[in-house]
Amino acid sequence: MKREKGSATLVRVIPVEAEPAGMVLTHGGALLVVSDGECVVFLDTAAMRSGHGDPILGYLSDGEDAGAACT
Repeated sequence: MKREKGSATLVRVIPVEAEPAGMVLTHGGALLVVSDGECVVFLDTAAMRSGHGDPILGYLSDGEDAGAACT
């Protein structure tokens, strides 16, 4: 999203596995942490803003055979 002149517009969409349910931005704003099914996804906000490179740094799951929905 981009906010300018009192309105917000969609700039880009970053697809992640499963179904994102919530997110939080780290205090410094460098990392977006997203709950995604039974995983947590870590995204680089600089890469998200610039549109260059893969912003997905990785997924953290609860392990094999524990019901994790991502790889």
